[in-house]
Amino acid sequence: MKKFIHGLLKIVISVMIILVLIGIVYSFYLAFKHRVKLGEEEIFLEPIGELVEVNGHNLHVYSEGSEDSEYTLIFMHGTGYVDSAITMSPLYDIMAEDYRIIYVDRSGNGYSEVSGVSRDIDTILEETKAAVDSTGAKGPYILVPQGNAIIEAMYWADLYPDEVKGIVGIDSGSLESYEDYKLDAGEKFSLQIMKFGCSQLGLHRKVDSIYTNDEYDLFTEKQEDVMNALVSAKAYNKDRYNEDVALSTNAIKVLEKGYPDVEMLIFLANPLMDPYYSKSKQMQKSYSDYEKYKDEYNKARIDFFNEFDNIETKELAGFPALYIYEPEQMAEDINVFIDDLE
Repeated sequence: MKKFIHGLLKIVISVMIILVLIGIVYSFYLAFKHRVKLGEEEIFLEPIGELVEVNGHNLHVYSEGSEDSEYTLIFMHGTGYVDSAITMSPLYDIMAEDYRIIYVDRSGNGYSEVSGVSRDIDTILEETKAAVDSTGAKGPYILVPQGNAIIEAMYWADLYPDEVKGIVGIDSGSLESYEDYKLDAGEKFSLQIMKFGCSQLGLHRKVDSIYTNDEYDLFTEKQEDVMNALVSAKAYNKDRYNEDVALSTNAIKVLEKGYPDVEMLIFLANPLMDPYYSKSKQMQKSYSDYEKYKDEYNKARIDFFNEFDNIETKELAGFPALYIYEPEQMAEDINVFIDDLE
């Protein structure tokens, strides 16, 4: 019996060693294949704006529109997407007809370099302001943050109130909601694994859902190729990891200063609203009785923001990337918001 058990253990150990070796070889194969694909995709990564050196690395900044307009709109992306200057273009191309717009790819996103520099809120804001300053733009600014970039926008308004005339949030939450985004050791380890899998092995290439799905025909074929190449190159890297880890601390720091005394319009995404709901078979399947949930979808955020006299909310149909689903309506509402500031 002992011989049998001993022999069985040797077989199990041998199989495990073989499986580990196969895993190592396959990992090298994936890493090599990922590097080859990145080389092939470099032809799509020529910046559409300018690269400026900030804090020892290059940030991408894009500007268009009238330099003589009274306000400059600063578009700011959050951490949930590998955004690029192209992604928000359905909205800012409309806004550029009346205003100057500036878009900055934060470190590790879009055309900007992966730096490894700290992602504390002071560094993030310092880098964004330096990139904006490189364009020669002067305030007053209307800040247009997407998602949790509202943390940076509010901090900007807190520290430099004379520069910020208003804030337009795109599916942003409260500072308190981001304060609660505390990661434990297990969650940080999982993100480290994801970072390694994406940055080194290119495992994200197997996940079609993170790539461009131009269901509204807003982008050209070349733009889709560029956005997909950027996703392949920047899906999840050390800058994006560091920003996720710092998110709660950053929100707490801004919250300590308090909500800025500046007019705000917060757009809230609601996929249970038409016209999005009527076009989405998936939403119809998941929420056949959507009327029951539609008014509850954003109720908590609406109730919270309604406590502030300087914050207005508006729901629009779609998911958080509202600049894809409702760009014309957003542009119209932003114009009204800006007119009311004067």
